[in-house]
Amino acid sequence: MKTLFRAGIVLRTFLCLSSISCGDAVVKPPDKVIVPDTIKPDKGGEPKLELILLRNLAGHDQYVFYVQFSPDGKKLVSGSADKTIRIWDIDAGIEETRVWGIYNAVWGIPVAYSPSGKYIVGGVYENLIVYDAADKMKELSKQTAHEKGIQSLKISPDGKYVITGGVDGTINVWTLPDLTPVNKVQGHEKEIWSLCLTPDGKYLLTGGEDTLGKIWSFPDLTLKEEIKYHCFPIEYVDISKDGKMFLMGSADSSTSVWKWGQYSEPFRVLKGHMGNVLVAVFSKEGKYIFSGGEDDEIIAFNIESGQEVARLKDHWGDVMSLCVSPNGKYLASGSRDKTIKVYLVQE
Repeated sequence: MKTLFRAGIVLRTFLCLSSISCGDAVVKPPDKVIVPDTIKPDKGGEPKLELILLRNLAGHDQYVFYVQFSPDGKKLVSGSADKTIRIWDIDAGIEETRVWGIYNAVWGIPVAYSPSGKYIVGGVYENLIVYDAADKMKELSKQTAHEKGIQSLKISPDGKYVITGGVDGTINVWTLPDLTPVNKVQGHEKEIWSLCLTPDGKYLLTGGEDTLGKIWSFPDLTLKEEIKYHCFPIEYVDISKDGKMFLMGSADSSTSVWKWGQYSEPFRVLKGHMGNVLVAVFSKEGKYIFSGGEDDEIIAFNIESGQEVARLKDHWGDVMSLCVSPNGKYLASGSRDKTIKVYLVQE
């Protein structure tokens, strides 16, 4: 399981950072490695960014594994290791609805709103479940999806499919809402920790414990590209809203940023976290990357310059999930400290 595996990674992270060799593969570092702690910001030209704490949502009894805004940006869904999925009213700052999962493990639940806002899908350990978001989270369909647990899930931009990645290393595609199996491939030799679709729904990006990033055509799941850059597992992947860039956040404490179609070396490598980068996401307009890590911090980077432009220390546990609202004005974070924070993004 992802969260248990990390403890061994942290002890070895700094050995990797001082080397350009990962086993038998030699990794060529990029020409421009951006290390924010050693670079002084350009006070004259660097855009200003503020992240203002608006809400502290407390109620979960275990770590918050995943958060996502509703399509209208008024609600937030969270999945936690306390075996619950909860819907929060952001304006009121209160829990609106919750549903309990039944499984015998300490397991974070990945969750997703459908593009229409009609459905919420949860990866409840080995089971994939579709709920009616408007009818008190009524269960609509359920399938056993992955042996030993679901690590990541996404819904296609057209709302037709659910894509899951699991501990078994497989990628599964299902119809929404009935969860009819469409496709399945053995995507990685080890656990898949994160996956993401391009905005046009034509390609899927996956990353996981085997340190590889992979690009697949969708929904036929034909492998198009395999990227070997990081020395340690890929914790999280994301694609910019315009589809021109993607990122991979790694257990080697860095986030690599890539231009789509250019896979020989990253466009930027962003460093600043002490320990694993557990999550990293693009801002709506693609100017910034927000990352969270085992150091309990959230860092905002300007992509073009590679500069760190903001750093938050509001959590006292690992920052495990980040999500930008559809209008780009808010950032939500889920943490091992059992809380969710909602920030106003002010440029």
